[in-house]
Amino acid sequence: MKRMGELIFSAVLAVGVILSGQVQADSLSGLSLKDPYLRLSVGGGKSSYSKGMWHSPGPGDPDVYFNLNGKKPFVGTVAIGATMAPGLRGELALTGTGRQSVTGTWSYTVPTVPGPHADITSASVRSTALMANAIYAPMEATQPEARIQPFLLGGIGIAANSVGDWTRTNAAAVRPVRTFEGRTSYSFAWTAGVGVSVNVSKTAAKPIYLESMLQYIDFGTARGGSTPLPGMGTSTPITPFQFKHSAAVLSVGLRIPF
Repeated sequence: MKRMGELIFSAVLAVGVILSGQVQADSLSGLSLKDPYLRLSVGGGKSSYSKGMWHSPGPGDPDVYFNLNGKKPFVGTVAIGATMAPGLRGELALTGTGRQSVTGTWSYTVPTVPGPHADITSASVRSTALMANAIYAPMEATQPEARIQPFLLGGIGIAANSVGDWTRTNAAAVRPVRTFEGRTSYSFAWTAGVGVSVNVSKTAAKPIYLESMLQYIDFGTARGGSTPLPGMGTSTPITPFQFKHSAAVLSVGLRIPF
């Protein structure tokens, strides 16, 4: 999943650099906002949870890393943007996923210590990202009348990652099952995507576009809480359960002028 994101990002960067010469320098020298729009999209894809780990309460215990299972989330986006120059748009986008379960078995420890170790038998995550995006559509600068317009998207922002109550299970422990509180944490987020817009309106003044996009979103690190639930003991982990959350999303939506 991370490799897919790197490939999309590299393609967006490389193609953007190559094609950016099509946007005239005199157009960029006088950036201005016009043709405001609302963009709505929904989609689904595959989430990836990487670098999942925790460090139990014992100071001498190792960091335990997990093989976590990816899910297929619902993803929705609401964005407001405008044209900044021919072929170049900017927007502020709010993207969110539905809540997804996160489970997995232990994989290895640092330093290496023979098992058994804890598994994550119950957890969940929901991520919401506020992104500042730039969209480069080269044909909008050279062939604005074309009905079909390919585009590249890149953006950065901040993500709120909400991890629900999480449970670690270790049959060899004095207390085999322990559940800890959830937590919402904030992380740097970034995105890259490729897509196509199709003019589906009959008016040339304010066209409505149907858009489809393949997008990689890195929501950063999601972290659970360290406080045990009542009846689950009193010791707290040195590092609560945490993991990197990303998603590859195929979406469809509308770009509506106003």
